Amino acid sequence: MHRIMYLWLIVAFFVVPAACFAQTGTVTVTVTKSSVSPCTGGTDTHFYNGGDPISLNLPFCATRVNVTTSGTSVNIGSITLTGGPTNTPLDIVIGSGALSQSDTLPPQIGNDWAGLDVSAIASGVETRLAGGIGGNLTGSIGVKQLFRIDVGGQVQAAITATNPGNFGGVCAVEAGSIGTGGSITLTNGPLLRVLTTGSGDIAREHYGNQRSDRELDRR
Repeated sequence: MHRIMYLWLIVAFFVVPAACFAQTGTVTVTVTKSSVSPCTGGTDTHFYNGGDPISLNLPFCATRVNVTTSGTSVNIGSITLTGGPTNTPLDIVIGSGALSQSDTLPPQIGNDWAGLDVSAIASGVETRLAGGIGGNLTGSIGVKQLFRIDVGGQVQAAITATNPGNFGGVCAVEAGSIGTGGSITLTNGPLLRVLTTGSGDIAREHYGNQRSDRELDRR
């Protein structure tokens, strides 16, 4: 009897944590660095359990942050970035590779995302965002430049950008729907497109100091 219980405890110790890890999955954050002295280029890679908050103090030579997941059901926790460069752009890509500056469909990474906070990055840094997620946006995003972000589910929080990509290039948001807590705000310049691919929701769009509520286009 004691031997059976001992074996059961061993199985529970190893199997249950493995099952939990398989359920949450892994979020990988890869930081690409320049070769500005004393940095020597290369990348730093950080791993997080799916859904856990991500807080990362970037090196001053960081040029790009890539966020990927181990599967389509993996949630991405809230991402808070601090440190980093003081006067050079910082690209943030939800997905792999370089930041796409064109109006092309991005791969959708993971499931829900709890948002992005770059408010502690130096004010002279152009934080630039592009990419896509498969689920809902549940937390707010605020960046200097927005190129294209796709949300497969519902935008449930605020997306805010100071300028479109490259101060007048691509700036697009596509989502399944926009929830009552969701909004897209662009302070300056033209917003190329906001499009919902699911049921009709109302979103608020901001152009400079003007704000209009209108029903979004649908596919």
